[in-house]
Amino acid sequence: MFVNSRGNRSGGLERKSSAINSGRTLSLMRGSFSARKISRKYPVLASLHRSLDGGLIGVLLCASIMSALALHSQYLWTKSFSRLEITRDLTQKLEESIANLERYLLNSVTLPNSMVETKSADLLYIQAPLKPSRVSRNVYGDFDFHALSRHPISHGY
Repeated sequence: MFVNSRGNRSGGLERKSSAINSGRTLSLMRGSFSARKISRKYPVLASLHRSLDGGLIGVLLCASIMSALALHSQYLWTKSFSRLEITRDLTQKLEESIANLERYLLNSVTLPNSMVETKSADLLYIQAPLKPSRVSRNVYGDFDFHALSRHPISHGY
């Protein structure tokens, strides 16, 4: 038993009648707000609604594609960075092993007795050779390749 707003007790009769009334109201709303009626009554509004729906679907599609692309790029970057870290570790290990090998070889090598420490008084100074004179006749015709090297090369675009 339920007590209604007036204080009367009723069985389930009132609940059934309210369900029937809400069903009528819902069917009335469906009938008055149907898409076909609205599109016939207001064609500009209906076409605007369709175009906005299409635009929102397009934005959602673009956002999902961009998210997928960003996640894939992040995955590739993470994979490359982990490879870089592995390469750094291997390079460091290689440098350490080379240093150990050099240290061992330097400790095991002895200098021969015929070698003497050098002093600046023992050095001989020789003059640089003269530059050969320029060939008077160009083998390639009139084109001067040496003139190309005198002009600066401009960098950029």
